[in-house]
Amino acid sequence: TDDINVNPGSSETYTATSTNSCGTASESVAVTVNNSPSVNAGGGVIICEGETTSLSASGASTYLWDTQESTESISVAPSQTSSYSVTGTDGNNCSATDQVTVTVNSLPSQPIITANGSDLETTGGSSYQWYLDGVLIENATSPTYTPTQTGNYSVELFDENGCSSTSEEFNWIAVGIEELESLVNVYPNPFLDQLVIV
Repeated sequence: TDDINVNPGSSETYTATSTNSCGTASESVAVTVNNSPSVNAGGGVIICEGETTSLSASGASTYLWDTQESTESISVAPSQTSSYSVTGTDGNNCSATDQVTVTVNSLPSQPIITANGSDLETTGGSSYQWYLDGVLIENATSPTYTPTQTGNYSVELFDENGCSSTSEEFNWIAVGIEELESLVNVYPNPFLDQLVIV
């Protein structure tokens, strides 16, 4: 036939021979096969609900994500677990596609602070962090905290995935007395509703 379709797995040379009343003639044509680029969209990513993460591709010269962005790296903030694909093209105009999954973990329920005597308490988390007027309290990482001064206290609760929720502020008014003579013990100090003097 005049035309043939070829699909070589590597570079090949093809020869066509034509014959007519004048004789026979041949012509060869080389088909060069370029390797496809090794496009890599990176490993899977795990985030918490509401967070933004960066995805980066490598292995090609230009890129096109299924978000229609054409940069090497993109920022995404999915509300649920989602997959993203990117097609990379090299200098030979060969292309390949790779995919990456972003897993979205839900946030834990908002913690509630309750007063128990001279302590503030919360429950439901794997770990905790207490704040006073929005400022982190060093080493205050248990579900119970004993306030030492008046202010607005809040607690950030973390679940097993490292995702967190923060409580509403709890206004605490510290009530205490000055230390008396050394032979007198007063506790707790500050106190909420009961004071012991011995």
